[in-house]
Amino acid sequence: MTMGSVTVSGKPDERHVPDSQRVLRELERHGYVIEPHSAGSPGGAICRHPAAPSLLVFDDGRIELIGGRPAMSSQVPLNPIRWRRGLLFLALLCVATFLGLLMVGAIVG
Repeated sequence: MTMGSVTVSGKPDERHVPDSQRVLRELERHGYVIEPHSAGSPGGAICRHPAAPSLLVFDDGRIELIGGRPAMSSQVPLNPIRWRRGLLFLALLCVATFLGLLMVGAIVG
């Protein structure tokens, strides 16, 4: 008598849960939020994350990337370096250096 191998999940409560529900729970654990109006849609559920791309989870557990960029990356950087401010700083540095050398030359000379 030959017995076939059967794969059994280690957790008894996950044996009868559909693949998409497992995927959605795992994504929620990692900070994704499921859009409520898309959870029952035939195409799948849309999951959004503040620092990661949005995902579409199909009923059979497949995952598809919706957006190429995260939602947070569209914001302007908090403190960008402005070239005019940098040029002003360099000009003031040159003037201070020149005045310092002028004072040293007057004292020594």
